[in-house]
Amino acid sequence: SGSPTESVSPAPPPSGSVRLARNVHPLARPELDRGPVDPGRRLDNLAVVFKRSPRQQADIDTLVAAQVDPASPSFRQWVTPEQYATRFGAAPEDVARTRAWLAEQGFDVHETSRLGTRVTFGATVAQLQAGFQTELHHYEIAGERHYAMASAPAIPAALSEVVLGLHNTHDFYP
Repeated sequence: SGSPTESVSPAPPPSGSVRLARNVHPLARPELDRGPVDPGRRLDNLAVVFKRSPRQQADIDTLVAAQVDPASPSFRQWVTPEQYATRFGAAPEDVARTRAWLAEQGFDVHETSRLGTRVTFGATVAQLQAGFQTELHHYEIAGERHYAMASAPAIPAALSEVVLGLHNTHDFYP
């Protein structure tokens, strides 16, 4: 890792891994970088978020359009969280593979959402950085100190078809 004014250029991901594009907050910019976050700091409520397949996306788009169309038999026919998980959530085997990988990294794996769209976990900054091959840095914006990933996280290539990204890896909130 470089000085706070240097851009953090991630090393290529480890063999068999891919970087998750668009997972670095836009305010995590080199000129605002104030150095690394304490590796012992604990972060809870982190989440791996799953992608929808193209078929699931088409299905949900059709369902939503039908639910708001007064002429449709599906008008205002809402689905339960369990129905949503079955139709639009990650496949149980993909959730299991993701949970197993998180546990292998030493993360405290919490729960899978009822919708089947995410798995929450906790970790220290050091664990997060090692597991996802990234760095967490502090950033100063308008006199306020924040933290965020300085580079895109890496995940195993085997999970790249089902993982959209990581959530709650920064504290830039409105």
